[in-house]
Amino acid sequence: MSKASRITIMRWLRGLAAGVGLALMPLAVHAQSVVVPADALDALIADAGLEGRVAHVNGPRTLHLGAEADMLHLGPASRLLVTLSALRLAERGLLDLDAPVKALYPGLHDRFLFEHWPTARQLMAETGGFAVPPYIGQTAKLDPYLQRSDPPGIWPREDVAGWALLVAIVETAADKPFGDIMRDEVLVPLGLTVADWQAGDGPQTQLAVLAAKGSNRLVATLARLLTRNRDAAAGRYLSPELFDALTADLAWSIPLSPDGRTSGLMLRHSQGRRYLMSLPGCGVTFTAYPDADLTLIFKPVEPCTPVVNIGSLAMMVAASFVPPAPDVTFADPVLPARLQSVDGLFRARPETPNPSLQARFRQVLQPVLGLYAPVEGGGYLQIDADVRVSIASRNGWRWETGAGQVLALDPAAPFDRFVLDGRVYERVAPTAEARYALWPLALILPILISGIAFRRVRVHRGWRFTGTLSAVTLLLLGAGVAGEWFLWAPALYDWDMPWLVTCARIVLFTGLLAAMGLTLMMLALLKDPAPPRNLLTRFHLLVLGLAGLATVILAGVWGLASSFSAT
Repeated sequence: MSKASRITIMRWLRGLAAGVGLALMPLAVHAQSVVVPADALDALIADAGLEGRVAHVNGPRTLHLGAEADMLHLGPASRLLVTLSALRLAERGLLDLDAPVKALYPGLHDRFLFEHWPTARQLMAETGGFAVPPYIGQTAKLDPYLQRSDPPGIWPREDVAGWALLVAIVETAADKPFGDIMRDEVLVPLGLTVADWQAGDGPQTQLAVLAAKGSNRLVATLARLLTRNRDAAAGRYLSPELFDALTADLAWSIPLSPDGRTSGLMLRHSQGRRYLMSLPGCGVTFTAYPDADLTLIFKPVEPCTPVVNIGSLAMMVAASFVPPAPDVTFADPVLPARLQSVDGLFRARPETPNPSLQARFRQVLQPVLGLYAPVEGGGYLQIDADVRVSIASRNGWRWETGAGQVLALDPAAPFDRFVLDGRVYERVAPTAEARYALWPLALILPILISGIAFRRVRVHRGWRFTGTLSAVTLLLLGAGVAGEWFLWAPALYDWDMPWLVTCARIVLFTGLLAAMGLTLMMLALLKDPAPPRNLLTRFHLLVLGLAGLATVILAGVWGLASSFSAT
C-alpha cells in the first residue's frame, strides 16, 4: 500500500472517529453522572419527616415528581427563571449586571434617594435594599412598591419589589415582554415549550411573573440545570463565568463565612461539603449538590415545608452523598472570652418601613427566638414551644445549628444582633412577646365600655358627661383604628388618595384626646365635694381614668400617635 493511500485511510478514520464522538456526546455527558442510591435517599427523606413532599433528580433520573405536564405553583422557582433570563441577556451583551439599576431602567424616580443605586446582580442576590411591600394591590404601576429600606449590599431579604424591578429591567434590555423572553432564553434552549410556563394573574405584570406556574417537566429541567450546565442540544446553556456566578461566586456573604448568596441562589457549606439552595418561600424550592449531580425538589404542598426540616435534610444528604472539600476555608478570628456566652430573646427585624397597623400587628405576632449558648459550649435555638434546634458547632463568630442553619454573630453588636440564614434578628425584651403586647387590650376595652354606665349617675352632670365621654372615646378610637386598618394600603397604592389616611388619623388623634379627657375627668370628680357614697362607683371611676391614660400610652407604643401623614 502506498504512503498516500495510508494517509488517506488515516484521515478517513480520524474523521469517522470525530463523527462518532459528536454523535455520542449526549451519552458521554450522562455517563458522568454520580448515581445516588434512590432507596437510601428516600430513607433520609422519610427520617426528616418529608415523605411525599420531596422529589429528586440524579443525572437523567427523576423520581417522585409526577406527570410531566402537571402544573405547579412555582413560588421561589419563578425568581430562578428571572435570574436565568438576566444571565442569558448578559451573555449576549444586552444587560450589564454590575450597572446601577437607574441606568438600566431610566423610568425610576429620584425620590428613592439612593446614594448608591443597587445593581442587577444585587437584585438577584436579594440585597438591593428595597423594603418588602406592605401591600400588593390593584395598581398597574411599579413605583409605589419601590421604597428604600437599607443601602444596597448590606442584608438580603425576600425582595418582591427588587424582583419585579429586575423583570422590568430584563424587559427593557430585551425590548420585549417577559413571556417572549422566557420562550427565547429559557424554554426553547432547554427543550421546553410555551405550554410549560404560565404567568400569574394581576394588573402588575412584573409581579404576575413572580406568581407563575410551571410544569413538572420545567421543574425537573431547572433542577438538573443547577448541577450540569447543559441545554437541550447538550451544549453549554451559560458561559462558564456566568454559570459560576449562578452556582459558585458569592455576590453577598454571611459575615466571616464562606456561605452567602450567589447571583440567584444560596450557597451553603456543612463540614466541608458544598450545596446550593434556592431562595426560600412557599412553592417549588431546590437543594442542589453539584458534586453528586443530585437535586432535591421540594413540592408546593400545604402547609409550607418547615425551613428547619429542609435544612436538616440538606445536611443529612450532604453528609451521606457529597465528598468533603478540604480546601474550603474562611476567616476564623477568635471570639472574645466575654462573648462566649450569648443568650436572650430575638425577633426578625421588620423589613417594611412605615408599615400600616396591620403590618405592625403582624410584627408583634412574629415568633420570638430564644438563643441560649453557655460559655462551656453547645446551646440551642428555641424556635417555638415545640421546636428546639441544637447549636452543632461554634467556630468563632460563625455558628451552625443541627438543622444546617448558619448563625453569624454581628461583630458590631454581638450581644444584640445575629444573622440566621441571611435574616437579621435583633434582641427584644421579654415583654415583646405577643401575649405581653396584646393583653392590655383585653383589660382596657371592657373598662371603657363599662364607663358608659356613668350616664345614669344622677349626682350632677359631670358624672353623666363622663359616661358620654366614654362612648365618644370608643366611637372615635374605633373609627380611627378601622380607617388605619382598612384604608391605609388601598388609599396609598390603589386609589392614590393619601388624604383619606390623614382624615382617619385625625379621627384617631381626637379619640386619644378624648381618652386623655377621661383621666382628667377622673381627677376632677374624685375631688368633688359630693361624690357618690358607693365606694365601688368611686373605684370604677378611678379604673376608668387609668384606662384612658393606658390607651394613650398603648397608642404610642404601637406607633399610632406618631404622625398625621399617611407615610
